[in-house]
Amino acid sequence: MLNGLTYQDLTNHIVPGPKSISYFVPLLLLPAALLIPPLVLSRWQLCSLFLPLIYASLIHAWLSIGGLDVLSMNVFLWSTFLLALKDPRRDFKRVHLGPKPAGAPQQHQLNGTSNHGCVGKSRKPEGHSRDESYPADFINRLAWVGTLLVSLRLFNWKTGDAFHDALQPRPPAHSSRKRFLTHAVLCTVRGWLLLDACAFYIQTDPYFRTSALSIAAPYPPPQANTPLALALLRLLPPRLLRTSIITTQAFALVSLQYYLPSIPAVLLNSISLLPASRSPHTWPPFFGPFSAVLDRGIRGLWGQAWHQEFRYLASTPGRTLGEVLGLPRTSSAAWALAALSGFGWSGVVHMGLVPPLPLHTTLSATQLRLCIAGFFWAQVPALAVEAVAASAARRWLPARWCRSVLLSRAVNAAWAAAWMCVTLPLLGVAARELRYWTVWPVTVSVCRGLTGQGWSAWDLS
Repeated sequence: MLNGLTYQDLTNHIVPGPKSISYFVPLLLLPAALLIPPLVLSRWQLCSLFLPLIYASLIHAWLSIGGLDVLSMNVFLWSTFLLALKDPRRDFKRVHLGPKPAGAPQQHQLNGTSNHGCVGKSRKPEGHSRDESYPADFINRLAWVGTLLVSLRLFNWKTGDAFHDALQPRPPAHSSRKRFLTHAVLCTVRGWLLLDACAFYIQTDPYFRTSALSIAAPYPPPQANTPLALALLRLLPPRLLRTSIITTQAFALVSLQYYLPSIPAVLLNSISLLPASRSPHTWPPFFGPFSAVLDRGIRGLWGQAWHQEFRYLASTPGRTLGEVLGLPRTSSAAWALAALSGFGWSGVVHMGLVPPLPLHTTLSATQLRLCIAGFFWAQVPALAVEAVAASAARRWLPARWCRSVLLSRAVNAAWAAAWMCVTLPLLGVAARELRYWTVWPVTVSVCRGLTGQGWSAWDLS
């Protein structure tokens, strides 16, 4: 117990979490299944034996929790992906990167070994790559399976999917540990300052603390001591500014969740306590270029700019259904199934943020879950509208308009901002009802310190 808060209080009222041993059983069953070689159990024997046990354990865990949670939903999707939808023991190959051997040819070699240089548009990392199939010996198989289980983005893995495999191996985000550490520290500081600035604004705006208040409600009347920066911000429409605050907070929080733990991981690699493949400086970028939003609108936001951590887990069921139906991979119908699956499951996963018995809320847990999921589900019609509009524009608008990069980017930016103003308030309702905005998210506040309110944002007494 900490300050009167018990584990039961935490998992009932603040964030859902494990309440039975069944929660942890799938974490043992999935690696155990993948460690069994095909000569012992075939793919379908493996599925028939392990998947019912995994699903039964998860269902029992959810009943004990009183709802879903994010981690167990990821285990559900990952188990389904690796055991039912794919056959890693037959099709997957781990791509090992290393320095280019002296005198090695530049073209692909036989026996699964290839060498890539960063030339033209291939974006392949400089050096030598070696493909490792499912190992026959147990020790190497243990390392192979262990690496696969933590590779949700499947970079530097070949899966038998020609579209995915053509992009492997992926180039690292930075050329050295030093460059990555510099970038990670700067991103951590940026995330900290953004969270601090958003929290500082939130305390001035009743929308973030008042359940009945609409996101389009007028700002409170200005006071004599209103800071100039705040007065300037409130020249923006209320819906746009509040949506921007929610967006900035989400980006800063997810960015911190990635870069902050990356720093010690890279430091451990520098003293040889962590292998290079587990060090984030050898991984591709977590976020893509946000210029993709200007180039492709909502499709660019979700397909390139935002992190792709759930992409394969969530979209593969839809892609597999398309393959079963015989749909061409690049057809509109196959694309629609992948989008429905991707955003559908993403919504379900994020339902796991809601505790079974939230406190001080005017909405039920089910209503809060539907608000969160609704934001993700609403992206599917936006993608469809955007694709149809882009096709119609190319067909009916003058060619010079379509070739104008400035015009295209302005339209995409306005469209993406407008759609976020419509859908992101669903997340805002859930966050407000769960009282996320009553807690200052960082311990030391630059904004509070500079305005004479004290540098410490938390009462640690």
